[in-house]
Amino acid sequence: MQINKFSLRCCLFGLLFFISINQTLAQGISSETINSVKVFDVTTDSNFFPYHKLLVDFLKFQRVHKINNICILGEEYTDRTKSAWIIWYEGKKLILWDGHNEPLSVSRRILDLDHDVVPDIPDINGSNYLVTRAWVDQLKKRCEAQGTKTKITKSELKPIKEK
Repeated sequence: MQINKFSLRCCLFGLLFFISINQTLAQGISSETINSVKVFDVTTDSNFFPYHKLLVDFLKFQRVHKINNICILGEEYTDRTKSAWIIWYEGKKLILWDGHNEPLSVSRRILDLDHDVVPDIPDINGSNYLVTRAWVDQLKKRCEAQGTKTKITKSELKPIKEK
């Protein structure tokens, strides 16, 4: 009977550890950075400053021709690397941007808020791409409180006329 209890405890610990690691991977950040992310201002960082032009270029690439509201949350991690989450409300997308004039269309993570967000951790079911609704809601709250809000107007999205 003692061996069975020990085995059961080991299995339970392993399962909880797996769920914890899986959740961390699914959110796109390492476990050591979860509680130590600092917010930085993308408007004053030279690697992220051309954000407005890159947003306009991305929306033109997406063939969007209406007003768009966007929030950008710059995050600096313990290893001093930086990235920014872009919340595109009208397009229902979350985009991870590493800065440096990198086009947003080649981002390593472009999440569709209608398809890539699940209700709870168990619904991630081993995926390294899906995220939870609670994580997205927390990111939105942090962005609204500390992020850079910008509006891309319809006139900025006019197609470039070819000669």
